[in-house]
Amino acid sequence: AASCNTKDLYNMVDIYLDAVLHPRALEDPTVYAQEGWHYELSADRTKLSYLGVVLNEQKGRYSSPIGLHCQRVRQTLFPLGRYSHDCHGDPSEVPHGTHAELVEFYRRCYHPSNMYLWFYGDDPVEERLRLANEYLQGYVAVSPDTAVATHPEVTVPSLVRVRYAVGPEEPLEKKAVVSVSWALTRQVPSVEEFLELSLVSHLLVGTRGSSLTKALTDSGLGSSVINAGLSDDGLQQEYFSVGLKDIRSQDAEKVVEVVLERIRHHVEHGFEQEEIQAAVNTLEFDLRENLSQSDPRGLRWMMRCLRDWIYGHDPIKPMQYEAPLERVKAKVASDPTLF
Repeated sequence: AASCNTKDLYNMVDIYLDAVLHPRALEDPTVYAQEGWHYELSADRTKLSYLGVVLNEQKGRYSSPIGLHCQRVRQTLFPLGRYSHDCHGDPSEVPHGTHAELVEFYRRCYHPSNMYLWFYGDDPVEERLRLANEYLQGYVAVSPDTAVATHPEVTVPSLVRVRYAVGPEEPLEKKAVVSVSWALTRQVPSVEEFLELSLVSHLLVGTRGSSLTKALTDSGLGSSVINAGLSDDGLQQEYFSVGLKDIRSQDAEKVVEVVLERIRHHVEHGFEQEEIQAAVNTLEFDLRENLSQSDPRGLRWMMRCLRDWIYGHDPIKPMQYEAPLERVKAKVASDPTLF
């Protein structure tokens, strides 16, 4: 919730906290049936189908080749534990859920012991605490057991093929999607490590003229570059992914080779100093301005801090980027072969 009017903001805080901590769905199974899934009988009473708000949304999401592709990339990189599941709900699994399971999951995970409250603005801190206390008082601390285990390092590449649906009249000649992805870290990277990874990502795919983006585009194998760069999923472990859509399925290996050739080239030869300095300038500008075309500044700060916070790290560190940035700039200046 965001508003420049303090009264409006506090009204929204009331609504949000009430919705999160006292949802009607816990006591009313019909809410789960409407929002999750239920049986629906056709008007002529001859056909039984599954319907539901979330179910229909996920059917739409999985009907998108790119949406399905991105989900499978993440599940392939992190096949164990929580990341192996779709947090929005796999449409093939949603109808297996029950209201009782929803209630059990809510009681365990949607508890103040597993809550992160974020306020941003110049309103009185005392009033924020008073509002929060109205909803949080009376709870007893629990252990929700929501920790995310670190996935072991994978040293052998894997190839995964996934089918997706197309319309009956659509041509099949250039409908394949392919990407190459790497898990980069074993845990949440430090601010300095994240800045260095961001620089490499920008140098490779940050602009249309970036080396890897240009190589894929110029290959003529597909219509456009997809999944370009570091993930923005907020996962504990960072990953990098890049690929092409609308390729011929028999050209998948060619796309992979274009990616690997560019990676090998830069491992051996690095990047031009002008490119590195431009990437550093872009990164520094983004950090200092913290701008977004759609999100309020406070929400941008929250998303930047949340990745560290929810995994048990200091949420203030991502905002204290000055010293890590200066160290990265010093490395770039002193070691031309760093990137």
